[in-house]
Amino acid sequence: MASTADTSIRLRSAAKASGRSPHFRALVELATDGVVIVNESGQVRYANAAFRQWIGEPAGTEETTDLLERVVAGDRGALAKALEAVGGGGGLALRLPSFRIHARDGTVRELEGTGTALPARNGTGNHVLHLRDVTEQRLADLRLRRSEESARIINDFATSLLELKVEEDVLWDVVRNCVGKLGLPDCVVYVVDRPRSVLVQRAAWGPKAPVGRAIVNPLEIPLGQGIVGAVGQSGKPELVSDTRADPRYIVDDAPRLSELAVPILVDGDVVGVIDAEHPDEGFFREHHLEILTAIASLLANQLTRVWAEQALRRLNADLERRVQERTSELEAANARLQREVSERARAQRIQQALYQISEAMHQSGDLQALYRRLHEIIGTLMPARNFYLALFDAEGG
Repeated sequence: MASTADTSIRLRSAAKASGRSPHFRALVELATDGVVIVNESGQVRYANAAFRQWIGEPAGTEETTDLLERVVAGDRGALAKALEAVGGGGGLALRLPSFRIHARDGTVRELEGTGTALPARNGTGNHVLHLRDVTEQRLADLRLRRSEESARIINDFATSLLELKVEEDVLWDVVRNCVGKLGLPDCVVYVVDRPRSVLVQRAAWGPKAPVGRAIVNPLEIPLGQGIVGAVGQSGKPELVSDTRADPRYIVDDAPRLSELAVPILVDGDVVGVIDAEHPDEGFFREHHLEILTAIASLLANQLTRVWAEQALRRLNADLERRVQERTSELEAANARLQREVSERARAQRIQQALYQISEAMHQSGDLQALYRRLHEIIGTLMPARNFYLALFDAEGG
């Protein structure tokens, strides 16, 4: 560690080289942006308080080290070339590529800024780097991009759901066209089987469903058991950063270190669970929880609509069946009534014909007149274009 006195000497040298006053030195030390002086080989000669705070060095101290050694390996080459360009820039301020640097606490900060070459003294030249910490800005930009992308995927998902009328189609659409596009490698949708008090795997994304809609070794989890069962029972989401430390974790197709499970709620009741796993420890964050919660809410709304439409279709089908049964009963009753009326009318005609025959037997004066009358009476009972009455003459053969 260099002393504060050494720091002041170097700062004074840099200030003299740049023609600045002691007031300028104080402003540099107190600046919110980082100011770093490095020699041509990249050795840090001075770093102000802001830069020291970024990399986790105590105020008033600095570590004499190679700046590039602290830079993330993937960014070293570009920064080294930029420093060479600064050295040949004739004192002009040249923009540096953004680069990431390791802090003492293990975190990584992202910096950007400019570099200016100072006049060489004793054959040695120094570069002044004016830096800004853009870590939070980059993280905010990343969160914004993630949020916009997630919102787009969820909006597309919500639109596609409106066209689906079958529960199975809805569940598979969730894992394929929503969760899958969010980049999660493994996700399973469970639905509650209330009579048996278990959660049943109904749709999956990843190794659990490599082909079509077939789930490999579908799992059933009793309510209250495991992380998924706990969510199904409590109705509250669970975010587990290290499943090795959670005895509730149930291995399905393969062990994974991170798990996120959110309930699917309809009117406060759990009807299912969306469960996602990742092989990396601590993978899931709050934004993952927010996204899956939003998906679960959309899914719950769509399932409610699908179930209501299914219930309505069943009701309509039952109503149509009952109407058809009643219609058939009425048609059968009407047919019976018509037969009864027809038979009653026929019986009345026969009875009237018998009465008329009896009357003719008593009133006719000869057989020829009786036969004509019988022909007329029988003709009313048996309409025919040709109708004869014949007598059998036994003697004449």
